[in-house]
Amino acid sequence: MKTRFDVAVIGAGVMGCATALFLARGGMRVVLLDRGEICREASGVNAGTLTMQMTRAALIPYALHAHDMWMNMPAWCAGGDVLATACPGLSVAFTDAEAAMLEERARIRRAAGAPIELIDGRAAQAIEPGLADGVKLAGHCPIDGFASAYLTGRAFRAALQEAGVTLMEATPVRGIDGRFVLDTSAGAVAAQLFGFRIWRPGLA
Repeated sequence: MKTRFDVAVIGAGVMGCATALFLARGGMRVVLLDRGEICREASGVNAGTLTMQMTRAALIPYALHAHDMWMNMPAWCAGGDVLATACPGLSVAFTDAEAAMLEERARIRRAAGAPIELIDGRAAQAIEPGLADGVKLAGHCPIDGFASAYLTGRAFRAALQEAGVTLMEATPVRGIDGRFVLDTSAGAVAAQLFGFRIWRPGLA
């Protein structure tokens, strides 16, 4: 252990990279570890969808701020553009049961601040002409969008390096003792605090 860090962040997906970046910009000595490479697992191989309609209601205020950050990523991330694009989003219902669920989900998210409106099938097809017939109801959000998951890792890498974050890729963490010392494949890493994200189905 040649260096004792203020914070060790385990997992270099989008959440881990963003956490490490802003902690480093706040003046902390940060090490970011991942068993693979930055944003090359779930954070780097997804569709890059940005949507309020699938976001948990409690997180809508944060999602609104995050949407603005994605759309303006070059302004705060040294790595540059991730091809973020804002476009209308639709969530469709073909049955009465689906429509009832859609209404409830939209109601809860609107109450949290998401600009979601309910429209009929004809209006949904006017927005997306390729939509199949038979849509009973659709949730429409004008500020949905998408970004390039692949470019996200490249953008964060440059920003993390500029901020002075120590990157330890291809470095699995095998254990953590009570003194915040990480047992890694590259040896022991010491920190005052550590953070990591646990993923479980349904909680992503």
